[in-house]
Amino acid sequence: MAGSGSGASHHRCVEGDNLRALAWRTYGDAGLWPAIAQANDITDPDNINPGTKLLLLPEEELENDEKQHARGLPAKVSAARPPAVASCTARAFGTALR
Repeated sequence: MAGSGSGASHHRCVEGDNLRALAWRTYGDAGLWPAIAQANDITDPDNINPGTKLLLLPEEELENDEKQHARGLPAKVSAARPPAVASCTARAFGTALR
């Protein structure tokens, strides 16, 4: 798991919870849900079991790439996948592959 500094908090999931809503309540930005997934090693953000305890990092500990991506700004792009390919994928499938 990513760092669990003193400003971190936890959330115990209940039926109907999802990462987008949790990111909205925690950070005021639903687009930051990947930060919660990464901090908790979640591979399927739509499959969160009630009772699961999630680590919520303080916003200042989130990577700048996550914040930029959530606000529609480009994050780092690897040399293997130029921006044009990533944006075409996003237009065709609704999300860029990682």
